[in-house]
Amino acid sequence: MEFKNADTFEKQINELNNLSLEYQNDQKTFQKKYGNEINEFIENEIIDQIIPDAFDI
Repeated sequence: MEFKNADTFEKQINELNNLSLEYQNDQKTFQKKYGNEINEFIENEIIDQIIPDAFDI
């Protein structure tokens, strides 16, 4: 069985794979660049301030 548009289909699959790899690399770059800041914000703002205020701790 042969696809009528096998070349087009294969090109689309390859393009999706490339976009997926780009997305994964972007995610890794974002994590490296902002990961510590995000963790510090969560720890300092949310855990230390917002939660105690919300629950009157």
